[in-house]
Amino acid sequence: MISPSDYSDPADQVPRGPRRRRSFPSWRVVAIAGSLALLLLAAGYGLALLAAGRGSSSPGTTDSVSSQSQFLSEEVTWAQCIRAHGVPSFPDPGSNGAFDSGRWDPDSPAFKAASAACKAVEPNGPVQAVPGAP
Repeated sequence: MISPSDYSDPADQVPRGPRRRRSFPSWRVVAIAGSLALLLLAAGYGLALLAAGRGSSSPGTTDSVSSQSQFLSEEVTWAQCIRAHGVPSFPDPGSNGAFDSGRWDPDSPAFKAASAACKAVEPNGPVQAVPGAP
């Protein structure tokens, strides 16, 4: 006897029963997730170090240090100019770059005149004035 399967193409036959999907081994999922977590943790730690200024020595770090010392030098020059133009109590900046704001009155006419006279040597960037700064 001849069956219908003898005349049909096996590729046209519909599989009977549920198809079994290949599952991804769970150990691979754990390994990939763990690797990704470590990568994100390392990247976050690196960004935190960079933000805190404690990164490794690199050309960028050297440039940053030299620009900080350049800014401090500009602040000292500006302080000398302010003193020479009528505010003898104006302090030099501390090692952190901040001026002791308790030693002069920023609203006084003498300081305003000295500040205008010293505009050419004023530091590029924000100048910090903190009461009792070292």
